[in-house]
Parts: sequence; C-alpha cells; structure tokens
Amino acid sequence: MKTVLLTVLVFGVIIILHETGHFLFAKLFHVKVEEFSFGMGPKLWSREKKGTQYSIRAFPIGGYVAMEGEDDAGSGAVVREELHSAAEGDPLYAKPAWQRLIIMVAGAVMNVILGFIMLVVVTAMSGLIGTTTVAVFDENSVSANYLQVGDEIIKVNGYNTRFYGDATFQMLRDEDGVIDFTLIRDGKSMEITVPFETEELADGIIGMHMDFKFLGEPVSFGNTITYAFHWTFSVVKQVWYSLIDVITGRYGLQAISGPVGTATIISQASAQGLRSFLLLVAFITINVGVFNLLPLPALDGGRILFVLIEMIFRKPVPPKYEAWVHRIGIILLLGLIAVVTASDIIKLFH
Repeated sequence: MKTVLLTVLVFGVIIILHETGHFLFAKLFHVKVEEFSFGMGPKLWSREKKGTQYSIRAFPIGGYVAMEGEDDAGSGAVVREELHSAAEGDPLYAKPAWQRLIIMVAGAVMNVILGFIMLVVVTAMSGLIGTTTVAVFDENSVSANYLQVGDEIIKVNGYNTRFYGDATFQMLRDEDGVIDFTLIRDGKSMEITVPFETEELADGIIGMHMDFKFLGEPVSFGNTITYAFHWTFSVVKQVWYSLIDVITGRYGLQAISGPVGTATIISQASAQGLRSFLLLVAFITINVGVFNLLPLPALDGGRILFVLIEMIFRKPVPPKYEAWVHRIGIILLLGLIAVVTASDIIKLFH
C-alpha cells in the first residue's frame, strides 16, 4: 500500500505540475480553458470559477487541461460533460502559432524546473560536489596504469564531459569496457585509451567497473546552484541518449520500466532515505518532461511539430488529418504502455 501511495503521489505532483504549465500560459494568452482536472475517470468534485471548471476525478493517475479548439481546430468549442457556462477567452486555434507553441512547451518546462529544484535540494544535502578530476584509485585498479591523480577528464568516447554526471554516465554507457578519454594533464590536452574490467549484469547488459573516484569539492551556496543547473541539463541529455540507445537496439525491452517497474524503484528509493527519494523524483520528472517533447503523435511534442510545420509553411495542416494522427498515436502509445507493463510484471516474477 505504501508503494502505491508513493507512486500516486509522485506521478500526481509531476503530472499536475505539467498541466499547470499549460494552464498558466493558456490563461496568460487569454485562451478559453474549459476544465482543469486532477485525476481521470468519474468526477468526484467540481467548481466553476471565471468560466473554468476545476474538478477532482476518481483515479489520481494524471490530469488534464481542456482548452477550446485543442482537439478540433476550426470547428468550434470542444464539448465537455456538464459544462454549462462559457469560459472566458478564445479558442486555442485562434491564437498565433508562437503562443500555441509556448503553451505546448510550458508543461515540459515546468517538469524540468521541478527537477532542478529537487537537484538543488539533493546537492545541498551532499557532503561533496563531484568534479571531473581523478582523485584516487581502487586497490588493484587497472586504470591506474593509464590515468593519473589530477587528470581532468573533458571527453569520454568523444562526448564532452565537463560536468561530473556527464563523465560517469558516458563511462557507464560504454559497451566494451575500453574507453577513449580526452583529458588535461599538467596543463596539456592529451588523448588516451583505458581498459576497464567488465561483467554481465542480471538483465544481460554489460556493466563496467569504475575503479577510480573523482575529486569532490565542499558544498557552498554558489556551487550548489551551479552544480544543480548543470546536473539538470546533464539528465536531459542522458534521457535523449537513453532513448536513442533503445531505438537503435543497444538496449532491449528489459532496460525499460513502465508504471509497475517505476513503482518498485520508487519504493526502493524511499527505503534508502530522503536524498535517494528526491533524486529519483528529479530523474522521473525530467524524464516526463523530455519524453513529452518527443515529436510523437498524442504527445506535446507531436502537437508542437504540427505548430512548427504551420510556422514554416505559413499554413496549418488540415485539422482532420492532425486529429487522425493523434488518435493513431494514442492507440500506439497505449499499446507500448501495455507491453512495457507486461515486461515489468515478468521481471517481478524473475
């Protein structure tokens, strides 16, 4: 029960904050918002204020902001149950493309902002802030034959890694345990190839053993904010890299977690303490924000793509075609969720 409640709380906050981003900018641009709902399914409570209905629904697994013209551009208001008074504002489709673009992006931006705040807290709770400078080697370290204490790593396998999180992510992402470093030693830039010990993990992924540690520096107010800022955008990049790895087949279905798998991870993180829990919330909310910006039908990114096409060609895609694309996208997205959930359940039994 604790796992269920924590999962509902985490996703409830993340999704409502996402929808609040859409809502605030819709109101700012005077778009007619018909309903702002917390939860899905049957309505439990509602109140109308200034033409917008605020409601709580039975299943706290999400929420939505219903804007006139969002789903049926050019054909008038979207009809919603039990809406009897006209909301203030204009249909979404009547607004300039740049305003619609901002409204669509605002949800993901709110998710990233939440992630940044969580990472500020996590960083402040840390004793040290990681750098990309080699500090100490493990006993019997293989990399000690190639690297030296004081080496500042600026690239891993060709990827820029001037932030600690970028360096560790790209190292752990390596497939064969042989890593190409670009580093600064004694003020000079140099390239070096370093082998590491590897092992096959339970999910079939090859894991690399990092046999050295990076230097940490004391936490201060200034470097906490700076570090959290860089960490936030490092996570954004990590999400993109991970998605590309899945699409290209580098990682299989077993590397993806759906609602069931995520609930298990949330439970484990909460058992490890507040810092681990907040760190996971930060990663989840940034993942939700980035995923929603993917140019896929039914996601914000899909709608953004149609707005960008309109801005480029100065002519909108016919509404009926866009509507069909989003309907098909929803079906495919639900199918993906079903497959990933089934995979999560199978992994639980194993």
